[in-house]
Amino acid sequence: MSLNQVLDAVKKLYNDAELNHVLTGWNVDLYVPRHQMAILTLKGRRCESSVNRFYASLFKLVDMKHSDGSLKPIILWDGPIPLTMEDLEAASRWGVYVVSSRQLQLLKEVEAGENVKTVNGKANIVKPLKNPRIGRQKAKLIEAELLNVLSKEPLSLPEAIHLLKDKAPPKSIYWILRRLHRQGKILTLVRSSKTIYGTSMSQLPLALMKAPSKELLKAKRLNEAYQLIVRRGALTAKEVADILGYPERLVIADLVKLKDKGLLKRVKTDGKTVKWITVKQP
Repeated sequence: MSLNQVLDAVKKLYNDAELNHVLTGWNVDLYVPRHQMAILTLKGRRCESSVNRFYASLFKLVDMKHSDGSLKPIILWDGPIPLTMEDLEAASRWGVYVVSSRQLQLLKEVEAGENVKTVNGKANIVKPLKNPRIGRQKAKLIEAELLNVLSKEPLSLPEAIHLLKDKAPPKSIYWILRRLHRQGKILTLVRSSKTIYGTSMSQLPLALMKAPSKELLKAKRLNEAYQLIVRRGALTAKEVADILGYPERLVIADLVKLKDKGLLKRVKTDGKTVKWITVKQP
């Protein structure tokens, strides 16, 4: 099913739906005024660009909802949704519905004002392979090695990946760690931008020394982004992310926070490119 077919299917459900509607300065693919539903459509397989487009759409819808609290923002994905549960949880926290084109009946729940988390919990997502590219036997060997290492010292995911880089691809190590954690064989000692894993809470002091606090890291990012825009002038979120080396979705959230603090504002430089500039202080 193409995106046009998806939009046509939605229009059959809602006769008053308007294509390419403009809301609070943003274009939406479909707007249903009767139920105040703003819909952005996406398609694509599981890859970095799909995730980036998802978070860019999420940012737009959050900004619209910030301007109009009664709006019901929806990301409508063509086919199964190639996102993780963490991505859907992020959407739920920001009040954005995520619906697959194969589950258009969920739009009725959105229309009725159903809880965002409840609707997103029913999303038809693509289940990732737990151990891509490696066999079950090899995965068990890596599990045993990880448990042995973690019993001696706590490690972050990047450290575990570096340690086992010659034995398994990064995604495999990530999913093995997730499975071990889910089974209760390892613990999350510290949660921050760099999660530290271990096997015993007695390792916590060492883990704390290895991981900076989440608030400290966030404050550092905010300051770096603000100072960069002060020095360079108008920049897009992608440019800020590329220069500072942070994920674009994190940078977008930081820029919005700086905007809420009255330090930055968003401008359109050529009619459509959104850039961020500093607000002149009185």
